[in-house]
Amino acid sequence: MLKIADKEIILKRVKERFRSLFSVGNKREAVVMMAVFFISSLYNGIRLFTSYQDRYGADTVQAEKAPVDILSDAEWASLTGELEKQAGTWTAETGIVIKDFETGRVWKKNPSGKFRSASLIKVPIAAAVMEKLGEGGISLDDSLKVSKKNRVSGSGTLRWENNGTQIPLDTVLFKMITESDNTATKMIVDRMGFDTITASLEHLGLNNTNVCPNISNMTSRKISDDSFTTPQDIAGLFEKIYKGGLVDREHSDYLLGILKQTKSRNRLRAGLPEGWQLGHKTGLLRKACHDAGIVFSPRGDYLLVVMTGDVPNYRKAKSFISSVGKITYKYYRPHDEGGVQETI
Repeated sequence: MLKIADKEIILKRVKERFRSLFSVGNKREAVVMMAVFFISSLYNGIRLFTSYQDRYGADTVQAEKAPVDILSDAEWASLTGELEKQAGTWTAETGIVIKDFETGRVWKKNPSGKFRSASLIKVPIAAAVMEKLGEGGISLDDSLKVSKKNRVSGSGTLRWENNGTQIPLDTVLFKMITESDNTATKMIVDRMGFDTITASLEHLGLNNTNVCPNISNMTSRKISDDSFTTPQDIAGLFEKIYKGGLVDREHSDYLLGILKQTKSRNRLRAGLPEGWQLGHKTGLLRKACHDAGIVFSPRGDYLLVVMTGDVPNYRKAKSFISSVGKITYKYYRPHDEGGVQETI
């Protein structure tokens, strides 16, 4: 499905080619240009559509699924028992939520715990952008300007752009999620405004999530006005995205497609079986280390949120999150591929 911005680009190119065509005085040249126009327009349209699929995922629109081998009651009990045991080995704060979308089963560990959100807050901000797009208040074609005011250190590449550089909103949004780009985040927050984002969080039901004005503070020390959230809030938001409840199916799939392109290769991504997809977002700042997203497995799609706070060090926190993910992967593998058998 082409997004509105892509359609507008195609129309713009068509108009430019027609203006060029009719400015030619030689009829023979005009005929040649007409043929070239139709061929190139068809090629560009296909290329643009293909690039969208490659960038955001060709399967973001969920088709009717074939029946899957869902986890049995015994397997679910064994899975959650292992998760409980693993959570008990972690000496710092943690909150975990897993939900099987095929069966509706849910297991939670400290779901209402309050954690510094770190870069997980970028998902609620992206959701606020989707809501604004749905209202027609902004467009993905809108340009946001890089400036000294919104240039932020840390993750991302936009901070290296020259002052005054105009970047399309869709590119800024993509970088905010996939690169966890802090400059992109500040650019979007400045464009949207805190009042708009706060209102959107409330509308989305994120009652225990906030975006603080000091969002650009990348210090490792704790600050008094930090952004906070809970595993339950993040789980609820990802479920909305998965089920098409973020404005509508098109906007939800658009954001889910971006989440599938996140570049992190550790935490939940570590040990992910080959061929599986993961639409997720990580967070790491001020002794908080998180990962949350949707796992697309052969035995059904499921939600997994793992948050940690006051961690002894980030390496151990990442390893703990990976261990939680690997436990779930073991159960959601097909039996003939080494998955856990029901008889255990």
